[in-house]
Amino acid sequence: MEIKKHYEEVNGYDVVVCGGGPAGVAAAIAAGRKGAKTLLLERGGCLGGFWTRGLLTWLINALEQEGLLQEVMDRLEQEAEGKRVQSPKRFIADTEKTKLVFERMCREAGVEILYHTVLSGAVKCQGRITHVLTESKSGSVAYGGKIFIDTTGDGDLGAYAGAEFDMGNGEGMTQPLSLICQLSGLDYEDMAPFDSQRSKNTKPAMLQELAKLGITPSYGGPLLAVLNREVYALMINHIHYPGTSAKGVTQATMEAREELHTIVDALRRSGGIWKNIRIATTADAIGVREGRRLHGLYTVTAEDVYAGRSFPDGICCVSGNTDIHSVKPGGAGYEQFVKGNKHPPYEIPLGCLVSRDVENLLMGGRCISGDFVAHGSYRVAGPVFRTGEVSGLLAAHCAKNNVSPQTLPKI
Repeated sequence: MEIKKHYEEVNGYDVVVCGGGPAGVAAAIAAGRKGAKTLLLERGGCLGGFWTRGLLTWLINALEQEGLLQEVMDRLEQEAEGKRVQSPKRFIADTEKTKLVFERMCREAGVEILYHTVLSGAVKCQGRITHVLTESKSGSVAYGGKIFIDTTGDGDLGAYAGAEFDMGNGEGMTQPLSLICQLSGLDYEDMAPFDSQRSKNTKPAMLQELAKLGITPSYGGPLLAVLNREVYALMINHIHYPGTSAKGVTQATMEAREELHTIVDALRRSGGIWKNIRIATTADAIGVREGRRLHGLYTVTAEDVYAGRSFPDGICCVSGNTDIHSVKPGGAGYEQFVKGNKHPPYEIPLGCLVSRDVENLLMGGRCISGDFVAHGSYRVAGPVFRTGEVSGLLAAHCAKNNVSPQTLPKI
């Protein structure tokens, strides 16, 4: 049986950004500020993606980035109780207020935001995307534009448009998913041995505490981070399902939530410093570390990373660690793939953001063009935001000047 569907057409956009996570927010603001008529499509009910819906409020490799992210952090400090942490280097802000700041900044840039809008396909003509297909309470709607940006994290738009991609390691195995929760009922002084900002041995301390209760968490490197004196974030699970499968993400979410409640309930029953611990909320979206890596005009590689390579068209500096979590339960992490997780600063070139296969498609965030090891270093907050910003700047330039991103014009 063939099912046919009628789509209402909405046209006239210069730039259409698919995915309202940090890369999408950056892309939309950057394009909007350059005068491009910009549409930002988001399947959830807020902006910020894993920074907000996923409750990952500690941002890595953010303090070192140039451009819009510095302004964003300034705004978050003023309006979202944000703070710069120097050891280890990261930025922390209130989840709910971050949503508000992102909305304010998008509106100020003239960006049109559509929530609860699910990307379901793409229409192409002569190698270019003409429309993205969506489903929402408004029905089936096709949005047309000049330049399209994939900031879905998992490369969904690129896949719908027929772009080639890689996924996982050489065997197709991907990093695990993690569901974060926020905790209440903990005393700030009591938590000092377990708080990553105040102790260097937090992971062994938490594992020892759980071992007393006969619990071995699925993630061997649990992270407890203080957001303020009343609220803490906990990441303590590794769930191995494909992040591009609805069934896999569903099963992972349920297993992870079950594990979180089992651990927190056991801690509360143990009494002492844990007697009042409660889960205030679990994340609305489970954290997917990797999905599709779309093929670009250039693919950044492990060799680029460990050589600390720079490029004439370098747009983003990545520093820190190659953070590859184990691709199978109980397995090793980055040790399987590299000699060590530390790497010198290196650059991501502009070509990694430009689709090799679709003429008017750009990428920002996790789905840019890179290999498995390189992805483990650039998938964190700072580079994700910066690559989104540059994709927005390039999209606005190409839309206004009627040129192809594949010519790599100067912006």
